[in-house]
Amino acid sequence: MESSDIGLSWALMPLSEDELSKVPEGHTIRPYLLLKEEDGYFWAFPSTSKAFSKKSRYTNSSLRVNGFGYIKSLVMLDKVYKLPFDNMRGGFASISKFEENQLVKRLRACSKFANYPEEVTEFINSMEYEFSWQDLITHNNELYVIVGKVPGKDIYYSLKVLNHEFDGALLKVVDTNKYFVDCSQLHCIVPDNTTEYVSVMYGFASGRFEKDRDELEELIISLKKQERISSSLTEEDFKFLGRLPFGTVISYSQDNINYKMVVLDRDDSNTYVIFGLENQIYRDFKVGIFPNDYTFSFNVVNTLTEERVERLVSTKLISNEDYLLQKK
Repeated sequence: MESSDIGLSWALMPLSEDELSKVPEGHTIRPYLLLKEEDGYFWAFPSTSKAFSKKSRYTNSSLRVNGFGYIKSLVMLDKVYKLPFDNMRGGFASISKFEENQLVKRLRACSKFANYPEEVTEFINSMEYEFSWQDLITHNNELYVIVGKVPGKDIYYSLKVLNHEFDGALLKVVDTNKYFVDCSQLHCIVPDNTTEYVSVMYGFASGRFEKDRDELEELIISLKKQERISSSLTEEDFKFLGRLPFGTVISYSQDNINYKMVVLDRDDSNTYVIFGLENQIYRDFKVGIFPNDYTFSFNVVNTLTEERVERLVSTKLISNEDYLLQKK
């Protein structure tokens, strides 16, 4: 697993002699997560070997990481300390890139309520991260939980999350807050400046919760087969046909007639599609070719499964020149 530049190191607690005298013997030296090096000190977070800390009330206020090979460390993120170089007692264990990604998301969430120094907050906000399965996020002022990702694309399969109960809702609890997950439709979300990490909703695609994971995978397969998928793409994606993922179904109008189109394949120059009238079935659609930079106004309707796309490609035979749309 790829390592991060961030890691744990042993250090004497940055306390006065009087405060250190009150700490139980053998506990004055502990691992600290070194976040940022400054002139003469590190900005660092203390850690403990405890599996759970009563001080860690919120999911985002701590993170369990691999320590020095023999035990995991629970890093407490609600307060950051100046750790002088003179306090360092040696040893360094890098955390993984996965752990760093989780760390950045939680630090950004913590920075909204923790009293971090301004320079630490600015550094945290400059760190890059990616969303992951089980992440509870806001997007366009609505809550979602991420349950998967389109391979090779910055597009996430998500389920909408509400704060009130409704028929068919799946109840989940995050930090004592009750949330109700709508499992009736799968959403495709492209993160933008409205998208923010909120917390982690455990039980989705997690090996620790086999029953939830299996049920979720079955749910995603079922929703894809029913084409009950909506898309939330960027404005730029809505301009260029060549930026849409395979299987994207779009609707558009021409001469006051409504059409549908399905993106099937793409090479370096062209995007291959099938298209037809809105009320036609895919079997009656024609095959077309458009340049990847072709632009026109359209709306995303849903997304087909990879298996469905493969069947359409094999059925329609992309190379059938009788049905090719000429490049414009």
